[in-house]
Amino acid sequence: MEDLTTKSQFPNFYNFNVGTTLTKVRIPQSARIIKVGSEDTALYVCREGATEGQAPPTHKAFIPKNNYLPINFGRGSNRINELFVCSKTGSADVSLILTEE
Repeated sequence: MEDLTTKSQFPNFYNFNVGTTLTKVRIPQSARIIKVGSEDTALYVCREGATEGQAPPTHKAFIPKNNYLPINFGRGSNRINELFVCSKTGSADVSLILTEE
């Protein structure tokens, strides 16, 4: 698990390595947008039906290598505080950019 809940200055840049099973990423409450990407490897990102350490579920988003996917987080009762990321194949260096908006 990557716990970013203590990050309080934005933009915030964070990098970590994942494999083909899901890694949970906990998002700080003040972050409104997170961009997820990898220079060298395609990624999957998901939430519904996801469990850390497991294969990605049926419902997921695909992020081609050399791209970022911006994800806007809800406010109030609509807000989620975590998402899950994994590599499509092999291992991947994941790059996150967190912003307030």
